[in-house]
This record gives sequence, structure tokens and C-alpha cells, in this order.
Amino acid sequence: MCTSFKVVSQDKAVVIGRSMEFGYDLQSKLLIFPRNYTYTAQSLPDQNLKPLTWKGKYGVVGLNGFNQVMISDGINESGLWIGCLYLPGYAKYQIPTPELSGKLVSQIDFALWVLSNFENVAEVKKGIQDIAVWGMEFGELGMIPLHFPIHDATGGSILVEYTDGKLHIFDNPLGVVTNSPDFTWHLTNLGNYANLSATNVPGITIQGETIKPIGQGSGMLGLPGDFTPPSRFIRAIALSQSAVPSKNAEEEVKTAFHILGSFDIPVGLTREKHGDKIFYEDTQWMTVSDLQNKVYYVKTYEEPGAQRIKLSNLNFEDSTLKTVEITNANWCKELTASAS
Repeated sequence: MCTSFKVVSQDKAVVIGRSMEFGYDLQSKLLIFPRNYTYTAQSLPDQNLKPLTWKGKYGVVGLNGFNQVMISDGINESGLWIGCLYLPGYAKYQIPTPELSGKLVSQIDFALWVLSNFENVAEVKKGIQDIAVWGMEFGELGMIPLHFPIHDATGGSILVEYTDGKLHIFDNPLGVVTNSPDFTWHLTNLGNYANLSATNVPGITIQGETIKPIGQGSGMLGLPGDFTPPSRFIRAIALSQSAVPSKNAEEEVKTAFHILGSFDIPVGLTREKHGDKIFYEDTQWMTVSDLQNKVYYVKTYEEPGAQRIKLSNLNFEDSTLKTVEITNANWCKELTASAS
């Protein structure tokens, strides 16, 4: 399970929030890719088919998984952001053929290909026609089914899905993406919640009797609170669209973290049993990306204090790939000395 959304400050700064839930320990680390880095996509099972090799234009920062040279969430130095979100039962990629040899990128490589090559969503829309994305098997996890929300610093937002072996690009002005079903289903389902409002219900009078709502929040009565993808989609729309825009990007980052709190899953709340083993799916990390100032924020389950990296302070001319741990032993601020 994952949730992503967009919020925009009063001065038009675009901020992206994203939570990462998974049933396996992702062991995520922060990867920093330099400009002009040479990438080679994953090898194909058919050794006669060649994967794409390319030289990236932009420096990239993002979180990986399973110690792989990939990213599941990240930002580049132009303020382009992409996330890899689960789409089980729906994602079906293109079939590798000899005609596509040399143009083939696995779904695991796709996010890096986007961030290293493009400045905005318009460029992505155009450039994506030149490659083919195939579904790579990943150990005991099998083929990891993903779709890809993409946002840029100007406010452009799209969702890239591969279903039925075909590429689909959706404009996404509301900026919210969760998981299955596919995106068109979620947009249709929005109609079931057209009655929701951030404004409290005023009450009604029946047969001379005035009936008032009980407490605050009556306009959102019926907002789903569970953690299924359809419910999280509706909740993310409601929260991101109702939150009052902050004055600037840094304040909007705080808003995004508050919204992410609605999707924070502790260990044990969602679980699945396979044989004698129970898999717990929890929120392993959350990210907030300030696309205007190119700042990438991270919170983890074990270390809930926010950490950040400013891309403007990085030397992307350095030719080496860097790995940074995202643990922080000082997660709790001590106030005892101030109180004594």
C-alpha cells in the first residue's frame, strides 16, 4: 500500500507527500546519482534482447529498496518527482520483442530513467514514446506491479500506467494516487463522495424540531477511514483539497506531513498470513518533496523526526554514486534540561 498527493502553497510552490507501506523490510537507503551518470537497465531473460543504456542529464536523489540501484521515490535537480506505487492485479507491461531490443527498460528502472532524463512532465510525455517497459521478476516477490505518479515544479501532474500491455498516460490535476484498481476506476468512484464538504452541516428543522450535528467535522461525515486503496484515495483527495494553503513551500511541507499522518500504519494494523508466516504491512517511511526549492524530506518508522537533503548543496558533478543511511539516533528532542 502507498499513498501520494500534491499540495500547493499560496506562492504556488508544489509539494508532494508520499507514504511507503510494504510487507517486506525494504532496507531503503538514500541514493545520490550525479549528472552524466551512465545507466544500464536490467538485463532481460532473453539474452538476445538488449536493455537500454543511457547517460543521464540530471542529478537525482531518492530512496531505493532491497539494496538495489533503483529508486522507489525521488526528485531531480530540476524539481521533477516520481513515485513507484503498487498496482497488483492491473499492471501488465509491454512484451519484449526483437524490434524493441535496445529500447527496453524494466518497471524497476523506469523511475531512474525519468528523473535522469527530463525536466518536466511535458518532456516525459514525449520521451516515453521512445522506450518500452517490461515486467521484471524480482526473486520471491515475482513481478512487482507498479504505476508511476509524476509531478513537476510548475504544477504539472500525470500518472503513467501500463495495463493490458499498453501505455496509458493520464493527466492528474488533483494529484492523488494510491493503488488498485486502475486510475479510471478511482476517478469514477469519486462520484460516490460528491456530498463531502469541509464546511460543517448547519442542521435541519423537521416538524418544528431542530436537529443539529454533533460536534465538528459534520461535512465530512462518511469519509472512509480504512486503509484500502479506494478509501485512501478518497481521503487523500479530501485532505489535500481541503487543507488551507500555507504561505510558502517550507510551511506547506509541514502541511504535507500532517496529511501523511492520516495514512501512517503501525505494525499489526494490516496483516496477511501465508502458511505459518504472518506478514505485517506498515508505513516504513514517508517522504515530502519541495519541488520549488528542491528539498527532499524523509521520516522513517523507527526515526519519526524529519530529515532532509537540499539538492542545491550537492555536488552533482562528482561522478560517483553515493549511498546515505536514513537512520537518525536523535529522533526524540530532550526537554528535561530546559525544564529544570
